[in-house]
Amino acid sequence: ETMNEELKMFYELTQKRIYFIVDDMDRIINEKEREFLFQILRESIELEYSVTLFIVDYDKLISEQMSREFLEKYINFQFELCDVTFKEIISEYGQQFFGEAFWEDKSEYIKKEGKKAVQDIIENGIEIYDNVQNKTKEMEKEEKEDRKKYLDVLKKTGHRLQRRMKNPRKVKRYLSDIRTNLEVLDDVWFQNAEHEKNEYSNGPWVKTIFEVAFLKIFLNEEYEKLIELIKDNNEIERIFENYSLRHPEALRNISFTYGYSGLNTFTSTDNKYYQEFSE
Repeated sequence: ETMNEELKMFYELTQKRIYFIVDDMDRIINEKEREFLFQILRESIELEYSVTLFIVDYDKLISEQMSREFLEKYINFQFELCDVTFKEIISEYGQQFFGEAFWEDKSEYIKKEGKKAVQDIIENGIEIYDNVQNKTKEMEKEEKEDRKKYLDVLKKTGHRLQRRMKNPRKVKRYLSDIRTNLEVLDDVWFQNAEHEKNEYSNGPWVKTIFEVAFLKIFLNEEYEKLIELIKDNNEIERIFENYSLRHPEALRNISFTYGYSGLNTFTSTDNKYYQEFSE
């Protein structure tokens, strides 16, 4: 009652309504917290001179305690948003992460290779998804008994990619991960005057960063398995022998993360670990 009086006073002074926005209701799984949700729903319809917006995955919110019929008693209007595509999300946020200001102080290598990779980011992401789908169709035609478990893995991978590549939060995290690691790579390696003397400067570092970021964000289960394999391998350490940098520890961490994307860039021992993972 007191709140309604304040809302009325505000409206009379401004001729504007207050909007209350409740987000992520569907993520609440604790029963006591769900009871609190009921209370919010009930009280929201009693508020005057205001509008309450519930931003929610409707299907996930529904449960035995909160049926669709129950929700419709309190929710006057429902608007369903359509899915956005990977291309649309990248087009919307790409410039925020990789505008001209980002490249101003970068080394020539990062500028050249990074800009090219950013231009191709949409096509490459879609190509990865299409490759999984095409491989799935090929295996379905084979109908071999010993390939069923691989077919099941591919199907699940395709479903995860389809869902996650349409998630704006994940796509933004993907872009942020690329940006952060391009900055670190540039700072600890390519800004160093001695980097041209090391043969590993010729490796496809930028391409690797983009590919592993994709794996890390959209297929994190496989990424974590790959990292476990890397932890057991000390061969990477010899990359840094007799090579002095301002931040050797940071560079070593980069290599642990980005030296294993299956590009056949490093040693045969390193690639053996990747092959064992991917089989």
